[in-house]
Amino acid sequence: MGDSPISTGAFRRLPRQATQPLSREELRVYMSCLGQRTAAELCEAARLSQAATEQAIAGLLRLGLLQPVQTSADVSGLLSDLPTGHQHQPPSDLGQQSPADFDVQRAMDAVAPVLQANLGARSEEILQRLANSADPAAFGAEVQRTASRLRLVVSVQAAEQLEQAWQDAQP
Repeated sequence: MGDSPISTGAFRRLPRQATQPLSREELRVYMSCLGQRTAAELCEAARLSQAATEQAIAGLLRLGLLQPVQTSADVSGLLSDLPTGHQHQPPSDLGQQSPADFDVQRAMDAVAPVLQANLGARSEEILQRLANSADPAAFGAEVQRTASRLRLVVSVQAAEQLEQAWQDAQP
């Protein structure tokens, strides 16, 4: 793909209102964005040309249906370059808590039941990585990685439950 901010970015799908009209290309890209996908992966999954994929991604960003997940300056500046109208404001980062306020046990108590209910014994390795997180940013990043995997492998609902448990655990 080219060097535009869209072609070098990675994105994740956000919830959609059933009444929101989308073009055929936008719908194909939106439905292909399972978990976190790069523009190149979306192009391949949606079976569209690079130009059509980039145009669809721009439209979906403008509608607030895709969220950039890479923190490069090019991608983060992309939202401000979009035409006026409804612009989605990405949710605050899940790791914004200050280290002094971070309580690992409280966070573990919140996310462990969700992971155990959805993964069973396979959750132990993830819980160990979370327990070793020294600060909220590291814990939040691990929660986000795990939620992305849950979204792809288990279900969107399981990922949303994990993200909600982490948000609820923050003061």
